[in-house]
Amino acid sequence: MFESTLSAYGAEGVGASSQHGVVMMLRDITQERESSKAKSNFVAQVSHELRTPLSAISGYVEMLVDGETTDEKTRREYYDIIHSSADRLGRLIDNMLNISRIEAGTVRINKEPVSIAMIVKEAVDTLRPQAESKEIKLSDELTPVVYRVT
Repeated sequence: MFESTLSAYGAEGVGASSQHGVVMMLRDITQERESSKAKSNFVAQVSHELRTPLSAISGYVEMLVDGETTDEKTRREYYDIIHSSADRLGRLIDNMLNISRIEAGTVRINKEPVSIAMIVKEAVDTLRPQAESKEIKLSDELTPVVYRVT
């Protein structure tokens, strides 16, 4: 996509040149438009991702405040949902801040070869407590071949 600007040149009057014309400048704005569209999509996606845990927190806090539950087991369940939703919000905000720092150039990304098995193991270890709290079993069945990525 291009943006164009037209400007007339030439002079009229005493001692003026007889040359007249138009200068046209074209500027490729494809990347700017794509970037703007990507940012709009990102904002819409982030808004949705923020709204979901925030709604859960608000709803369960309201039920607790209104005294809709009297048994300890249900209250504990509500507290756990509130806690996991708050954690989700925190992770999303951390990710957004990291993206911002990377774009601003304040964070250097060191590209180096890393074992895929190590990445998978770290991910499984990070997610295991959440999975176990929901009675989900995570396992990492990795081949002995060491594949590396940058």
